[in-house]
Amino acid sequence: MQPPLDDRRRADARPEYTPPIFVAVLEYDIVDRMALERAIARASDMHLCWAVGTREQARQRLAETMGALEAGELDVLLVGLPLPDGSAQDVIAECRARFPFTATMVSTDLEDAPSVLRAIEQGAMGYLLKSLSAADALDEIRSLHAGGSALHPAVARALLGREALSMGTSLQEAGLPTEIAHSAREAQLLQSVAQGHTLEAVAHDMGVTLPVARAMVRRIYAKLQVGVRVQAMQAAFARGG
Repeated sequence: MQPPLDDRRRADARPEYTPPIFVAVLEYDIVDRMALERAIARASDMHLCWAVGTREQARQRLAETMGALEAGELDVLLVGLPLPDGSAQDVIAECRARFPFTATMVSTDLEDAPSVLRAIEQGAMGYLLKSLSAADALDEIRSLHAGGSALHPAVARALLGREALSMGTSLQEAGLPTEIAHSAREAQLLQSVAQGHTLEAVAHDMGVTLPVARAMVRRIYAKLQVGVRVQAMQAAFARGG
């Protein structure tokens, strides 16, 4: 006598496979780099593709990765600032060009908000503080991979300080498309975090979950990047004219 059909289905069921998060690391500080390597290696939901210490090594690895992996198999690139051999901006831009679906995250100190802003302009979608524990750093990587982004008051103030995206600037006067205007909720979030409130507290006050607030931050970063690209094209057109 066979068991009931429902029992057979439960017996045949297999746990759904969830692919790991493919992570690459560019970090000059060898202590920080090794700590990240160990943490990622211990995480059951992550796979370390490579970890290097210089800009040129990262560019070489990106080229090798492009040839070795199917598109989309590099999920997160973590870039530590500053770098000893130049700016990280071209690495971020090259990663964006080669792996458009890869989320880039910069790792930095609180005092380096201008560098974070420049990285976001070039395509970074998140950042983490070097003072974070390994466990918290992994949580930030997971959140970024899931579609969320972090926001610190210093970075929020830097965002508000950009003339083209400040709340009092006319997009038409700045020559930017109206599609990149912040929604009222995005403006509220930016201004609240800039005043020193944590993203968790702002999410609570706005009546949304933290993942929703992080997704709003990601949209803000994406709009900033669109604005930068439009301004660059306008400047190139003006020079050509």
